[in-house]
Amino acid sequence: MVKMKNYVGKHFKLIQRPANQKLDSYQCNYCPKIYVQHTTRMADHLLECQGCPSTVKNTVQNHSKTAKKRKLNEEENNAQLDEDIDDDEVHCASSHDNNKQTKDGRRNLKSFLDKISKYEQESCEELLAKAIITGGVSFRFLENEYFLEFLNKLRPTFKPPKRAELSDTLLEKIYQEVKGKVKAKIDAATTLTVQSDSYTNINKEGIINFVVNTPEPVFYKSVETKAESQTAQHLTDQICSVVEEINPNKTIAVVTDNAAYCRKAWELVEQRYAHNPIFGYGCAAHGFNLLCHDILNEVSAKDIMRDSVKIVKAIKQSNILTAALKNVRELDENERVLSLKLPVKTRWGSSLDCLTSLNVNRSCLQKLSISTHAPRLPRDVKNLILDSDDNYWWKVRSLISLLQPVVVYLKKIEGNESCIHNVCDFFNELKQSINQVLLYTTPSIMNFDEAQSVLKNLDERVKFILNPAHYAASILNPASKGKTLSAENYTKGYELIVKTANKFDGIDKNKLLIQLAQYTTESDFWATEHVQKSVALVSAVDWWKGPCSCTVVSRVAVAILNLPCSSAATERTFSAYGWIHNAKRNRFTAARASKVTYIAHNLKLLNPKKKKDICELESEEEDDEEIEIDDYVMDENDQSVRNLSSVLQNEDYVQEGEYIIDEDGSLVPKKN
Repeated sequence: MVKMKNYVGKHFKLIQRPANQKLDSYQCNYCPKIYVQHTTRMADHLLECQGCPSTVKNTVQNHSKTAKKRKLNEEENNAQLDEDIDDDEVHCASSHDNNKQTKDGRRNLKSFLDKISKYEQESCEELLAKAIITGGVSFRFLENEYFLEFLNKLRPTFKPPKRAELSDTLLEKIYQEVKGKVKAKIDAATTLTVQSDSYTNINKEGIINFVVNTPEPVFYKSVETKAESQTAQHLTDQICSVVEEINPNKTIAVVTDNAAYCRKAWELVEQRYAHNPIFGYGCAAHGFNLLCHDILNEVSAKDIMRDSVKIVKAIKQSNILTAALKNVRELDENERVLSLKLPVKTRWGSSLDCLTSLNVNRSCLQKLSISTHAPRLPRDVKNLILDSDDNYWWKVRSLISLLQPVVVYLKKIEGNESCIHNVCDFFNELKQSINQVLLYTTPSIMNFDEAQSVLKNLDERVKFILNPAHYAASILNPASKGKTLSAENYTKGYELIVKTANKFDGIDKNKLLIQLAQYTTESDFWATEHVQKSVALVSAVDWWKGPCSCTVVSRVAVAILNLPCSSAATERTFSAYGWIHNAKRNRFTAARASKVTYIAHNLKLLNPKKKKDICELESEEEDDEEIEIDDYVMDENDQSVRNLSSVLQNEDYVQEGEYIIDEDGSLVPKKN
C-alpha cells in the first residue's frame, strides 16, 4: 500500500475496493465523492469540496504551497548544478547523496556530485564565524591557504566567506542573533540587577561594560566614554539608560565598584527612581581584595613577600635553574606539583599563590640549593631556601594561614552563583580566623601593633562594604535569620525588605509584615517539621522557591537572595575583552571589539553544554600540572616538609664539605 500524506488522508475513509482494482479507494468525509488513491487529486478535491470546512482547506492549501515551493527550489538547484558542471572539474559526492536512486533502481548522475543548498551555505558560514569569534582567532585566518585547502577537501562546494564579509555582514548577523537571545532571557526574568564597571582598552579608550543578572549574568552592552570624565552624574545617566531599556519595573538593584563617584551614583539613582525603588551597593569582592592588601602592607608581611619574590625571580630568570628544578620535581616523591608563581599587581590574593607555590616546592628547592647547580643561586637566596633555623619557612606558613581564609571567601564571592546572604557571616568568620592567627598563636607572625592595625582595617572594610542589601539577605537566610546582626543593621535590612516589596504587584503589606514576624520567630507555618528540616537540605533560594513558595514573603526573598554580591561578572567581560582586543589585534575599533566580546562571552553563558571558559584560553600555563590553593596548604606536620637526610643519599645533589646533618636530621652549614 502506498503511503498517503496525513494532511489529506485523514479527511477520507477507506472503502472496500473491487477485486480487479489494484489501488485502494477512498470516500470524502464531507461528500459522496470517491477517489482511487491519488494524493494530489484528493487534495484538489478538498479545496473545491462544498462541505469541506474552511480550516481544512487552509491547511491543505498551505501544504500544497510548501510542496510546490520545495519542488521549485530543487529544480532551480539542479539547473544551477548542471550549469556549474565542467569537464575539467572533479566533484566529490556527499555521503547522503550517494544512496539516491531513480525509480527503476539506477543511480542518478547527480547523486555522484556534491551540491550545497543556499540554506546549508549560510548555516556553515555562521558556524564558521562563531568558531572564529569564540575561539579568539584572527579574521585573517580565513585567508590562510592551508585552511582554505582543508575546507575544499572537506566540502568542495562550500565557499568560505571573505574576511571583509566576516567582519561586517556575518558579525552583525550573529550579533543581532545573540542580542535577541539575551533580550529573550531578560524579558523572561522576574527581577533584574544591573552591574557596571569601567575599563581602559589597549588603545587607551575608556569603556563602561554593563552586565544584567537574570539571576544568571548576561553581558548587556558596552559604552565608550570618549571624552567624558568618570563622574557620578555621567555614570548615573548611563545606568538609568540601561534600566529604562531593560524595564525599570523589574530592576531592583545596581552593583558597581566602591569608588566615591560610584557611591554617589547610587544615591542619584535612588533619587531618580524614588517612585519605583532601585537601590545600589558595592562589590564585596573588592573589599576582600583590599583586605589582602591591608595585611600585605604591614612591615612583617612585606619582608616575607620581598624574600619570596626574590626566590621566585632567581629561579625564573635562569633557564638552567628552571630546568633543573623541573628535573628535581620529576625525581621527587611528592605527587602534587605546582609551578612557582609571582604575585600580580593589584590582585592581592595572588600573593597567596606565590607563597603556596614556594611552600609546595620547599623540598625541591632545598635539593636544588645543594645540587651541582647551586652556585648559580645568589648566596642570600640559597640561605633563605636552606633556612637552618626554619625561620623563613615558618613565616611563609604563617602568612599563608593568615591570607588563605580571605582568598577562600574572595573566590566564593566572585562566582556567578549569588551568596549575598553569607557575606555578613563571611566577615564574622574571617575576623575570628585573623584573631586566632594574630593574637592567640605563639609566636605571632606580626607584633601587637601590626595585629591591631590589621583588625582595625578589617572593621573599616566591613563598614565600607556591608550595605542594607547584605543585611536583608542575611535576615532572609533561613539558616541564620540575621542573628549575628546588630539591632541597627537588622532594622536597615528589615526596611529594605519592605521597600523591595513595592516592586511587586498584588502583595499585601500587612500580610507581608505578619509573615516576616512569624518567619523570624519560627511560628505558625514556619514551625512545621518539613519546613524546619528542609533548611539544611536545600539552598536558601530553593528553600523560598520550594517549601515556602506559598507565602507572600517568598517573591521578595527570592529577588533579594538572587542579588549578586560582587561585580565580578563584569570583570570577566573585561577579561574576555582584553583577550580579544590585544596588542596583536589593536586595529580593532572599540565598537567592533565590543561586538566580538559580546558574542563570545554571551554564547558561552547561553550555551552551557558547549561551554569553554574564555578565561582558560587567556593564559597559557608555564609548565607542570597545577592544583587549587585551597586543596594544598602545608603545615609543620605535612609529609612534604621532610628533613633533608634523604637528600644526602643521592650524591648528585650534594656538594661535598659544605653541609652536615645535625642530630635531628636537619641540613645545616658546616662550621669551619
